[in-house]
Amino acid sequence: MAKIFNTFITQLFQADKEKTPGELWYFKIVELFIVIYTIKYACQWAGYIPRNTDVVLPLGIAHYIDISFMFGEIIPVINAVFITVLSLLCFFNIQFRWQYFVVLILLHFQFAARYSQGEIPHSMNMVGMSLLALALANILFKKNWQISRFTFGSIYFFVGLSYFSAGISKLIGTGLNWFDGRHLWLWIGEKGTDILSRTGTFELNFL
Repeated sequence: MAKIFNTFITQLFQADKEKTPGELWYFKIVELFIVIYTIKYACQWAGYIPRNTDVVLPLGIAHYIDISFMFGEIIPVINAVFITVLSLLCFFNIQFRWQYFVVLILLHFQFAARYSQGEIPHSMNMVGMSLLALALANILFKKNWQISRFTFGSIYFFVGLSYFSAGISKLIGTGLNWFDGRHLWLWIGEKGTDILSRTGTFELNFL
């Protein structure tokens, strides 16, 4: 059992792989993607949060503290500025080891305030999980190649685990008929209602 676990860890984090300059460039490209979307979401949410007045559905940290202090026009913008500055400093290696973790916490407050009205999208989970992986990598390791491999290994594992868990949940909830086309019809209908309420028009495309 221990041998299987060691093999799994070695393959996941590529501990036995030869170090190359290309993998570090590839890592910086992926890190840039994460930073860009972190800043994008933080700024988008800062523009939306002032519309909220009450916490309808507590998310994450909102289960433990009252996040209604985020519902003004100033604090979300200040928070977005801090996230932007700290993220850019992290990317250009002008940082202390806990800096990505601070960005993660600030972005989580922004997320909890933005989606406190009952809608929880999945599209931001990849960015949040990637930020967590980057934060842990910078805390636990000092060498660039170690940070790179731990980050990628963590993202692969936890994104894979989340999709595996989603598949198990579908099988538990609806059995082997979870892929029935009626579920897709329901999903399209729900998304159509969202788009209709946002834009006033909705039409199915060819796909």
